[in-house]
Amino acid sequence: MAKLGKRGGLKLHCPQGLAGSNPAPGTTTVAAHAHPPLSRLPAPTNLALSEQVRGPSLSKTRSVTGIIFNLLEEAVARQYGLEAWARMLAHVDSGGYLPFDRYPDEELFRLLEALPIDPDTTLAERLRWFGRAAVPLLAERYPLIFTPHRSAESFLLTLNEILHPSGPPADVEAGPLDLEVLATGPEGGLLLGYRSTRRLCALAEGFVTGTADYFGERVEISQPRCMLRGEERCALVCIFEPATSREPLR
Repeated sequence: MAKLGKRGGLKLHCPQGLAGSNPAPGTTTVAAHAHPPLSRLPAPTNLALSEQVRGPSLSKTRSVTGIIFNLLEEAVARQYGLEAWARMLAHVDSGGYLPFDRYPDEELFRLLEALPIDPDTTLAERLRWFGRAAVPLLAERYPLIFTPHRSAESFLLTLNEILHPSGPPADVEAGPLDLEVLATGPEGGLLLGYRSTRRLCALAEGFVTGTADYFGERVEISQPRCMLRGEERCALVCIFEPATSREPLR
């Protein structure tokens, strides 16, 4: 596995085609346990936010497992209430989702568009919120994959085995959260790769932030490479600060 440079310079020594001189448009630093910046407002209508991430190359025919929809349902119900989720289902004309059935990508985007928040909130921000909110729900459902770890970095280093027990996928028809650890750093740093025609790297950012929350840490995320800027794949540089306590969030 490749190594990240020291924190001061973030010189990326990683597989060819990931590290580069193009800086990310912004860097995000998130405090542990901070509430996601989404406010309760009337549900937006007639939005076309999916184009911000989906773009013309992402077909409506690909499908997302119902487990993702179930996680979204629980995240919405916990933060905004069951009535909010019912209104979102009505927005997409759905009666609900079975965990092992598959549903169109477009339906996930339309549900996120119907979140009861500020209509000006971008789809990327909605995806980050969902990824962040999903982590504690996953920890409740699958505690055995979290309990052996004492830090976000330790947990994320196991992503390859958790997401791809038979090896990484050979093509870009990957799931909505398809991450691979490509490099490690000497001072709490990871380089994560993301490559999917769905181009939902904001969801991956939210997942990393939620993982830092869970272990009581802070994380700074930047993207020197991003598929939304025409790159072949995304590169997420994640720098973690030490845990505020020895006990992870339960």
